[in-house]
Amino acid sequence: MTNLEIHRYLDFSVFGKGELTLAGVVMLLCWVGILVACIVDTRSAIKRDKRFARVQAEKAIEEGTATGDLDEVAKRFSPRINSWGLGELFGKVGWYYGFLIIAAFADLILLFIDVWKLFHLPEVPYFSAGMAMAFIAREALSVWENSPKNDRYNVIKSLRRLKGACSYLMSDEEMKQIRKELNDIGGSGF
Repeated sequence: MTNLEIHRYLDFSVFGKGELTLAGVVMLLCWVGILVACIVDTRSAIKRDKRFARVQAEKAIEEGTATGDLDEVAKRFSPRINSWGLGELFGKVGWYYGFLIIAAFADLILLFIDVWKLFHLPEVPYFSAGMAMAFIAREALSVWENSPKNDRYNVIKSLRRLKGACSYLMSDEEMKQIRKELNDIGGSGF
């Protein structure tokens, strides 16, 4: 293959502005969609934590272990926004964007060699769009898990994790003692 043939093959003037514009718009929608989905998921987790803090504050006021206005006590119990939470958000977005960049390279190669024309399909970054949809679906599932409808499930899941950690760290006799004390005060004893 001569240099002239390579130049003709990689001549970008044969690409229509419509093809590149469509691919660019789809890629932009993928990037923005993932960012919005991650922000919505983080917001739903914050709202879930505030709901849990309010319930905890109600119980503390009812038991007499905390005094003051319900909103004030709930604010004391609610977790603070810190660098760890923001780091989680940016880390997750970074991983998603890293995979999206890899998919974008594959889509660009397929766009340049006109594979989609062989199948009579519009030249759209299908891999990037599919990967973005999978990431957005994962974040949507997380938002659903954080919804008020699933609070009971989240508490049960947290208790299972606590039980696993306690059984790893403590002996069976200590676990029996904790169960007995929880049953004495009206707890579930998990």
